[in-house]
Amino acid sequence: MDILVGEICDVFKSSPYFHIGCDEVNVSVLEKRPQTLEYLKQHNMTSVYELITRHIRKMDEIVTRHGKRMLVWEPSLDYGELPRDIIAMPWIGDSDIANGYVAHGIQFIAARGNRSTVSECLQHQRRASETG
Repeated sequence: MDILVGEICDVFKSSPYFHIGCDEVNVSVLEKRPQTLEYLKQHNMTSVYELITRHIRKMDEIVTRHGKRMLVWEPSLDYGELPRDIIAMPWIGDSDIANGYVAHGIQFIAARGNRSTVSECLQHQRRASETG
């Protein structure tokens, strides 16, 4: 991954960001794969969600090493500590995860299509900047 990220960063030198996606993970398929279950067991993980969080942390190390700031679609706060330097992009309309990002000191960009939800996210960001 390091080589691939490095090559992409070289092509897009003017952008300070690198988006890793992570919103289309088919957890139900991964949970049934013997290889995944064996990997989880070997690494003392109890769920695929822990594996996803570990992947996000590892990708952040790689992206940061290449001088970029990482963006990721709506990472969960429930399965391990997320890096504080990422930028989360919540997109699920009825999710209240923006409050969690504020509480954990994680910046975010609201990517929701619902105007009222975007307004809520802006209010969360304003509160976060006021509290430091």
